[in-house]
Amino acid sequence: MNETLKKIKRSFLITAGIVLVIAAAGCYSYFVADKVQTVINDTGVKRYNGNDIYLVFTDYGVLQNTDARYRFKFNSSDIQNTCIRLKGKTAEIKKYGWRIRPLSWYENIVAVEEVTPH
Repeated sequence: MNETLKKIKRSFLITAGIVLVIAAAGCYSYFVADKVQTVINDTGVKRYNGNDIYLVFTDYGVLQNTDARYRFKFNSSDIQNTCIRLKGKTAEIKKYGWRIRPLSWYENIVAVEEVTPH
């Protein structure tokens, strides 16, 4: 019986460790921003639950531009203005999050800069 409990405990610890690693990787991929260079094709506004969500349509995909209190990001209007100004041009977009279509989740833009041709 004692050996059986040790095997169960060992299996539980291995499984818990694997789940923890997968959860940590998921959190990392969601919260840590990465950059993409793409052409900004268009911009728009979507009303959702009484709130306006700025959308940016790019060759990479659709991105959202909303304030994020936990990231101390309160400049979505300024970023949207930059996206409108860069329409038709190549930009480097810093973004985080996941695109989950059935839930209408978009990656959120943190910063936008124009890519100047060399």
